[in-house]
Amino acid sequence: MSLSVESKTGWLTVLFACCSLATCLLLAPGCRPASPRVSADQPQVPETFAEREVASLRFYESSRGIPPEIDRVYRTEFPQSLARFINWELRLKHPKPGKKINFEIQAKYYTPMGKLLVNQSLKTFVKADWSNSNHSYGYGNNKPGPDTWPVGTYRVDLFIDGAKVASGSFHVHSGNEGKTIKKERKKKDINIPDDLGEL
Repeated sequence: MSLSVESKTGWLTVLFACCSLATCLLLAPGCRPASPRVSADQPQVPETFAEREVASLRFYESSRGIPPEIDRVYRTEFPQSLARFINWELRLKHPKPGKKINFEIQAKYYTPMGKLLVNQSLKTFVKADWSNSNHSYGYGNNKPGPDTWPVGTYRVDLFIDGAKVASGSFHVHSGNEGKTIKKERKKKDINIPDDLGEL
């Protein structure tokens, strides 16, 4: 089948009109593809804070709630008869971020058998002019005993932005509490008042 010149011209005219319409629709403000946007729920962490370093990971016991730093007694050995909440404290060093940074620390406690005991998340922050910071959270019960902390060695892994930044362990035992306190006094990084006495 052959087409006349007039028919060919008509098809070309229709084709040109369709292309012109498609071009106009793409260039119209309401029809342009949306550019990707960063969600307000995704905090933008300055590069300076990404350069953070872990200075220490320490453990201490307390009742419910996080006590002031001056009241914390750092240990890696805890008597079962006294252990209520066993908390972790993560100290970070970093350049001053220049603005307040909100972020989360994920903590995973593992039982002496290696099973996940608890997976918790701490919402915390670093202020604009901080070059180091302490962050702390814990797990346990106000009632000490074998139901709260069975005897054994526990591991705690800490994560920031999905990456593991620190890992530490502590031991819960059923031995003499007084001897444990005396041994801990000999460690340089533990501050126990001399007048604490035997428990």
